[in-house]
Amino acid sequence: MDRDPDSTFASAFRLVESRTEPGRGRFAVEVVAGGPFFEGHFPGAPILPAVAQLVLIEALLRRLPGSSEAIVGIESLRLLNAISPADVIEVRLEQDRDADAASMSFEVVGERGPISQGRLLLRRAAPG
Repeated sequence: MDRDPDSTFASAFRLVESRTEPGRGRFAVEVVAGGPFFEGHFPGAPILPAVAQLVLIEALLRRLPGSSEAIVGIESLRLLNAISPADVIEVRLEQDRDADAASMSFEVVGERGPISQGRLLLRRAAPG
């Protein structure tokens, strides 16, 4: 079942603060404790699945000024720490400055330190 990305974002995350400029951004995000990504992952000791981090990153990518990209691949991904319900995390995004490249680096950090980092491949929107 496909879900609307904006409704998925709204049900799972709460944007606390954002600082953006073309090609880069920093976002403070609260992970909603009763959000849909925690269902069954794992009962009694819930953690946010890695795929939910990618959903979050793609939603935040669309909030960068002038951005219309979508994630189409993962060049590298390191999962370093878990995200628990109600955690407030900071997501840092930086798009490649190379005009021919369509990629973005990201880092997710929390109170306990680095959570994840990596480089994602993007699909640029067709010129309109």
